[in-house]
Amino acid sequence: MASSSSRNMITEKEEIYNPYAVEINYSIPPKIASSSSEGGNVLDVSDIEIDKLCGNFCYNAYNNWHGLFDLVLRQKHLRKRDHYKIFKRKACQKLCIFESMDWVKLCFKNLTWIVKLKWMDGKVYLDRKWYSFAKAGNLKKRDTIVFQMTGNSQKFEVSVFESDILKNCNTSGIGHRTGVMSWFKMINENVLSSGQMEITRVVMQSSGAIFHEKVNLIMGGAETVIVEFCAVRNFLTGMSKLIQQYHVEEDDVLVFRYVSPSTFSVGFFKSSGMAFNYNMETTIVSTTMNNVQEPEVILISDSSVEMVEEAVLNLDNEEEDNNMDFGAGDIEDNVFFQVTLKRSHVDEKYHGVYLPKTLYSTFNSWSRGTTIRLICGDNVYYVAALRNQKICRLGRGWTEFTIGNEFEEGQILQFIYVADKTFQVDVV
Repeated sequence: MASSSSRNMITEKEEIYNPYAVEINYSIPPKIASSSSEGGNVLDVSDIEIDKLCGNFCYNAYNNWHGLFDLVLRQKHLRKRDHYKIFKRKACQKLCIFESMDWVKLCFKNLTWIVKLKWMDGKVYLDRKWYSFAKAGNLKKRDTIVFQMTGNSQKFEVSVFESDILKNCNTSGIGHRTGVMSWFKMINENVLSSGQMEITRVVMQSSGAIFHEKVNLIMGGAETVIVEFCAVRNFLTGMSKLIQQYHVEEDDVLVFRYVSPSTFSVGFFKSSGMAFNYNMETTIVSTTMNNVQEPEVILISDSSVEMVEEAVLNLDNEEEDNNMDFGAGDIEDNVFFQVTLKRSHVDEKYHGVYLPKTLYSTFNSWSRGTTIRLICGDNVYYVAALRNQKICRLGRGWTEFTIGNEFEEGQILQFIYVADKTFQVDVV
């Protein structure tokens, strides 16, 4: 909830937001009004419903680029039966589901269902536990569900977008001449490191707001910050200046109110809930990493950094030279190295590449299990680092990276260190 007031009169305007991170429809449905008049508790919801709400909130308000696969539910997905065809081959590739797997875990946020897999002629089917999951979540025909990776192999979070979702949002513009709902975003580590923010999905679905290539963000201090809009992926890019100038931190909140085509006024609230004090002096802080200025990077996530399984591989008996035929140097002041992929790199046994000793000053502070980002094309993969004294190798998560990009033995990969714990990876 957000509020605003005037210095000349004691008036306040309250804004209420739903788990989809957009302003609600303030028209109270008759069934809710009647239940309240009869003494019912409209907040009396089940643990599963709360878990579902929490999952939707995290996906829409906090996460960025985590959605990998959308499925519009049909009646055949919801009938009680023995097996369900939910994932086609392309979906399996996106979610890294392989024939060697015989189960997956599904959750909205915390409560988890273990669903067994049955493979027939290269196609995968889910057992009747899928029905239990769908029934518990009250999934309905024409709802859209979005699958996200969690960082745990074979476990996926599912966010639900009801078919009539816009009825619950302020698309009529009550209290707004523009007729466009307000929306907010909580800042996470991806936004801070990349300077890019995904626009809430429901805002783009409503088709009321107009975005041009340049977007004006009017801050509370009357300064306008110009950012760019990517229509392909629905995100704002070039926000590093705003982040640096206003000292935006993780868990801070930005509230966007539509003013005119491609122009928003932005409310800025600290994680404490207090509005940012624009009267304080703001300075643009130079962001450096080992004395190297950080460029903008595009992060399209296909997994979560919250949980990375501890690597089980041992470096003690490994030979460091299994990928030491690399070249190293600087590309516009960014350290880089090249690796020729060997069979051990693509054998699906998590045998990731070693980092050259020239990067020791960089990885010296990393510990066993430190999460490293590998950006390749439009995707970012999360890989755990393995350490043994002055040796560092990429481990858990490497197989998903090689399979997802269909790398083969003999290819040459170039790793460019573009940001903290982040490599841009290209085939050369």
